[in-house]
Amino acid sequence: RGTNPTVTNSHSTKEYNIFPISSSADWDTFRTMITDAKGQYWVDAMLTADISITETAAWYSGSPFRGTFYGNGHTINVNIDGGGSENVALFRYGRNYTIKDLHVKGTIKGGNKLAGLVGWSYVANNADRNKISNCRVEVDLTTSGVFVGGFVGEGNYTDIVNCRFDGSFESSSFSGLWSYAGVFYGASYSDPVCGVQYCLEDGTNKNVNHFCSNYRVDERAWGNGLNQWCHDIYSKNNLGHAISASTMSANDLVGKLGSGNWQVDGDKAVPKMGNILTDNPWYSGAISQEDIVKTLGSGWEVVDGKAVPKIMAAIDVNMVITELLKALGENWIQDGETIVPKTTSVTEPSYDPIAKPTLPDFYHTSNGKIDQTLMTETRQSSVVLTWDTDGNPIDFFTVLRREVGQGDDAWVTIADSLDNLSYEDKTVSPLKKYEYKVRATNDCEGVSTTETQVKTGECKHTGRLQGYVRFNDGTGIAGVTINIQVDSVETTVVTDASGHYVADELSYYDKESITYYVTAIGVDNDETTQYAVTFDEKTNDVKVHEITAKNGKRFSGFVMYDGTSIPVKGANFLVNGNKVYNSKAEALETDYDGSFSFRVLPNQTMTIQAVMDGHTFTGEGWFKGPQGHSFTGDVEQIYFYDATKVKLAGRVVGGDVQGKLPLDNNLSKNNLGDGLKMVLELEGDNTSWLLYDNLNPDRKERQDVYQHAGGNGHKTKV
Repeated sequence: RGTNPTVTNSHSTKEYNIFPISSSADWDTFRTMITDAKGQYWVDAMLTADISITETAAWYSGSPFRGTFYGNGHTINVNIDGGGSENVALFRYGRNYTIKDLHVKGTIKGGNKLAGLVGWSYVANNADRNKISNCRVEVDLTTSGVFVGGFVGEGNYTDIVNCRFDGSFESSSFSGLWSYAGVFYGASYSDPVCGVQYCLEDGTNKNVNHFCSNYRVDERAWGNGLNQWCHDIYSKNNLGHAISASTMSANDLVGKLGSGNWQVDGDKAVPKMGNILTDNPWYSGAISQEDIVKTLGSGWEVVDGKAVPKIMAAIDVNMVITELLKALGENWIQDGETIVPKTTSVTEPSYDPIAKPTLPDFYHTSNGKIDQTLMTETRQSSVVLTWDTDGNPIDFFTVLRREVGQGDDAWVTIADSLDNLSYEDKTVSPLKKYEYKVRATNDCEGVSTTETQVKTGECKHTGRLQGYVRFNDGTGIAGVTINIQVDSVETTVVTDASGHYVADELSYYDKESITYYVTAIGVDNDETTQYAVTFDEKTNDVKVHEITAKNGKRFSGFVMYDGTSIPVKGANFLVNGNKVYNSKAEALETDYDGSFSFRVLPNQTMTIQAVMDGHTFTGEGWFKGPQGHSFTGDVEQIYFYDATKVKLAGRVVGGDVQGKLPLDNNLSKNNLGDGLKMVLELEGDNTSWLLYDNLNPDRKERQDVYQHAGGNGHKTKV
């Protein structure tokens, strides 16, 4: 409405909705914020100091952590004991989250799918991938279950980038048997959508039976090369599906992993960690107001504890008030020491009152409803329930169960506060049948519920047992017959290439409890020769104690290219037609020097054959021929010869006239004379010989003569 001679500038501030954490009490508040959010909105937080905690965040599946957690290079010291609960971790459940620049140390104990950072890490699609970056997990992880992960217990669509694991894994049950430690992923259901990039493993395995970069729930290992999100995984322990880093220095690793995100700290390569407090100077709680003034310049000052612009003159003129009045005209007057516009008073008009219309009550509900159809799937020891909705929002789901034949008062809640459309009931008995229903609840202007129809469900009413037969060096034994007996009834199965066997559909024979006896035929383990497996009202799926053969005979030697001392790397072996696997469940291959070593069972006919894709071996690669051999002791220094050849075509002539003619068509003429000798050397190999015969060391030349097709009698003698 006018212009004053002076104008006071205003200042603005930008507040980040990020909760600062500087103590264990702040951590507890942050945990409550996650629970209250129920995964419906983001809860962002940042560390402003190192803290020590004993409680995990995002404990409930219906309230996963959703947001961004800035570690700011600080450390969380953890001492968490989750008992036998699954997915125990710093964050038990996570969805649509980012965790960055965080160091976690200490101990975490729990049940299956335990992890150092996030126990359960899932999203619905690739567009909303979870992200863990520039983090270090230095936690001692102890599990009483099967799977344990250094960063993620179980998950999908989660990227782990520029991270280091140097904690430890330990199994508190089964004496370390049947436990799987994945350095980054403990277990994934859909490994093609998982991501691990530019990461380093330098952990310790105390007694976990299987140790690798990552595992699936079907116990398959995976890592580099799985998809476009899995590459540049390095391992100090030379784990499978990773690049060996056992001989690399910290500087070497920083060069491989990228100096933009990695640095040397002492003798270790560690991720660089940023700090949001310095990256975002508008965050007033992080930097002093005086520092802000220094950053923004001389036009700012601290007033009442806040950084604000200095008062600046808007109109820099030396006009007196009377001169201003002349300049502004007759519609302006002087009021004290300022100038204001003239005002005119008028009488306020009167209006006839307007009657308020009567409107109908308006109410709109957008509460979702559950579909009536409930589907059940029978599994070995569980029942999987799936359902659907009409597409509108639902607050949570509840699963109810009763035994078949019971009344309405027998319904019990077996799962509550679910936010997904499926549930696996693992608390069933193989001797009972059940009825299920799922209830959908909305709490909006009153509680409303809808339910599915009642559906029958049951797990299998038969038993399943499985196990491994291995030599004491961890190599699986293929083709071993496993005898399974109850009373006078016998069943047999055979181990696969990795030494694994499975026997299912084993009857209870109308009993509440039944015991089967398991024996490996032809295997001497100097211990128990027969293992008892009991199926009862609680258990119908048993993993048998590993059967370890102590009577294996070592078979070792080398694979060379025929007539040379050049080693063949990557050759495999078949024993009785089954590929030989090593203790890491990977196909056994000859090393860089062509060496190999594995064990076979004695006192039975065993066929051994060297094989390699695209290669041909002398004698078809058989040891002692296809009829096989019965071993009574170790066999060493055995040589297999690869007869695969490649063609080397070239010429030695003088001048461009002959030298530029096409090769391998006998077009050029020898203008240098006969009897020329050419010496071939193997690039990068100064130890191997192109002419070498283990059976005849005195041999000095090869007897190979190659006639030149269409060459008028010309030939090459090697």
